[in-house]
Amino acid sequence: MGSEEAVNRVERFACVVLLIGLGLLQAWSTQSPGEESTAAPVPQQIVLARTIFISHAGGGCEPFGRSLYSGGPARAYKEFYAAMEKWGRYKLVPSPADADLNFKLSYTCPPAGPHYYDTQLDLIMRDVKTHVLLWGITEHPKPANMKVHFEENFERAMQELVDDVKKLSSNQATAGKQAGHSRPAAARSSQSSTPHLSRIWTDSFPNGKDCACVAPEARRSIWLA
Repeated sequence: MGSEEAVNRVERFACVVLLIGLGLLQAWSTQSPGEESTAAPVPQQIVLARTIFISHAGGGCEPFGRSLYSGGPARAYKEFYAAMEKWGRYKLVPSPADADLNFKLSYTCPPAGPHYYDTQLDLIMRDVKTHVLLWGITEHPKPANMKVHFEENFERAMQELVDDVKKLSSNQATAGKQAGHSRPAAARSSQSSTPHLSRIWTDSFPNGKDCACVAPEARRSIWLA
């Protein structure tokens, strides 16, 4: 009897431990990732700034010698400038000496392999007084099969970039819960700048007038991370 009672006690103890472990596991699994760490604040210079100077860092998108988008290299700069002016949150000034922040916008298609490219709208925010890089935002127009869809995706990515800035300036974004695909300056060196996975095919341009250099899923493709 003594040995049976000891075995029963061990079994009951094991059941209690198992139940406690399962409860802790369930509580841990339902915890959101944002609750695991304290979210870092948006730099106050971005939130408190009143004036900005928007600079054009150059760029353009002509992989394989052909332009994917209309409007030329300054298209992104012109559209972003117009959107910021329409929004009215910041006063746009003609000289960096009169600005609290410098928004530097670049529009490029850097190569990602022998026959691949990655379209990027990259916005860098700097404090004019200290020259410190405060924040960076990158949006990627998604690839398409026809030129008209390239244009639509470009406009969509531009709107997302503007929305990112709006969220950031209203202090709705943090390092843990970022606005769109924005990231604090400290994270830029360690984080990939490509938020979307883009399938790019390895053939050259097709002959169709309205087609560009991204083919349907059946084409040979590669994931760009």
